[in-house]
Amino acid sequence: CLCDRSLTDHDAFYRCTACDVDYCLHCSRAQLGLSAAVPRGAAGPALKVGPGDILLCGPDKYDIHHVVLVRGKLEAAPPELASVLDTPPGAELLCCKTIESTQGSTGTTTWWYPTTTIIQRDAHAGTAMVVADQPPDSDTVFTFPEPVPCKVLMHPVRREVLGEDLDRDVFEEALTACALRSKEYSWNTVLHAFLAYQRSMHIEDYPTEEERLELLDEIRKSWQRPPICSAVAIKVWQQYFDSMHSDDPDDAAVCILHYMPVWCDSTTPSSMVKTLTSRGWSLYESLEA
Repeated sequence: CLCDRSLTDHDAFYRCTACDVDYCLHCSRAQLGLSAAVPRGAAGPALKVGPGDILLCGPDKYDIHHVVLVRGKLEAAPPELASVLDTPPGAELLCCKTIESTQGSTGTTTWWYPTTTIIQRDAHAGTAMVVADQPPDSDTVFTFPEPVPCKVLMHPVRREVLGEDLDRDVFEEALTACALRSKEYSWNTVLHAFLAYQRSMHIEDYPTEEERLELLDEIRKSWQRPPICSAVAIKVWQQYFDSMHSDDPDDAAVCILHYMPVWCDSTTPSSMVKTLTSRGWSLYESLEA
């Protein structure tokens, strides 16, 4: 890396395949002429995380991140949680509504798990840790045995990036539709995703409208297959574009090819991140803007 930092499998970084060089997020943003994250020791506002963004929790002992889809605005957690969760001095608690596919938890009307994810942010240390969650209509806060580091993958459908904002109503409708037809987390899909590592779509492979409509039909069929954690974000975003362009399916296919060109049943979290960061999504190591 340009800053001589020793990168490990636990760090987020970009790789320049042409130069065979790895760049930490700070250096990669500098290379692109973008502002760097807030340096350690300098407190600033948290990232404006909102519906459609993705939390990458972990990695676990196998160096795998768990994908959680954000469905609500990141905001300050209720003050009473600070004492319940024994928040250390200098840290703040933030929360946002999320949904995920996991082995151990489900919702009442869906195989997916909707909840409010509670994050402990230490701006001076530059860290963000998932410490607990609270399911909807519940007074119970489920704490984690150990805080789990989280990164943020922010989508490009923002006014400052594409000149237009996410339609939150359509996004929530797409999410609800996907959740209602959800299936149980599948280890078979996990195996398939690892065997099909980095299988993505490329717009140049679908030069005609007829080919793109055939692709869209295959994408819709893939939504019916059992999920792994990365499938939730993929399905919902693809459904969003399909719903936004219901009067022009070719436009829906083009948007998917630009912004979510991966298969929900054969994409690992790492492969998803690698593809999306080349399609306008921005990866942050913590919640520092």
